[in-house]
Amino acid sequence: MSDYDEKALLFFHLADVDGNGSITLKELVDVLHKAGDNSSEADVKALFGTIDTNQDNKITLEELKEVLAKQDPKKKREYALRAAFKEIDTDGSGFITKQELESFLANQGVDDDVTEFIALADKDGDGRIKFEEFLSVLS
Repeated sequence: MSDYDEKALLFFHLADVDGNGSITLKELVDVLHKAGDNSSEADVKALFGTIDTNQDNKITLEELKEVLAKQDPKKKREYALRAAFKEIDTDGSGFITKQELESFLANQGVDDDVTEFIALADKDGDGRIKFEEFLSVLS
């Protein structure tokens, strides 16, 4: 099972709060908001409708996997990079600082100087890396 598939399965289980093997609209809205997604309820409803292919007002794991399998590989890569960004951004500020990057790499057993990477990624020169800058460098 790929890392992406494992994360999809984890997402499904986190969203399926009552453990009945399906996700309701309310469960989807709740898990997305807890994850920091600020989509409107109308947007989440539209997403729900796209995934709920048999229109029974619940999303099964099979329906979720089917939709994800059709997803553009570029979007999958962006998803993986967003997850990595959030892991490095330990204070949840939406920025990666030099200290956060150094700490993350040290935890991975890497002792590299991050100054060059920060300089390359930090397009606006504020000393921090925004997700868009991170994506630009790693895409």
